[in-house]
This record gives sequence, C-alpha cells and structure tokens, in this order.
Amino acid sequence: MKSLCYRHNNVRSSSARFAIFETSVSLFCVVFVTTRVKDSL
Repeated sequence: MKSLCYRHNNVRSSSARFAIFETSVSLFCVVFVTTRVKDSL
C-alpha cells in the first residue's frame, strides 16, 4: 500500500512538472510569434 501511494505521488509530481514545461513552451511561442509579427510590421 505504501509503495502504491509513493508511485502515485511520483506520477503527480511528474505531471505537474510537465504542465510547467508545457506552459513555459507556450509562453515562449507567444513571445516568439509576437516579436516576429512586430518585426514584419
């Protein structure tokens, strides 16, 4: 039972890490596109 809880905590932390990574990537894409559009204008 203890190992099951430990594994669940691991999955939760890794998914949170992935969500943070996804958010930073999308933010980077937004900034990149915004700068490209400003340059083209």
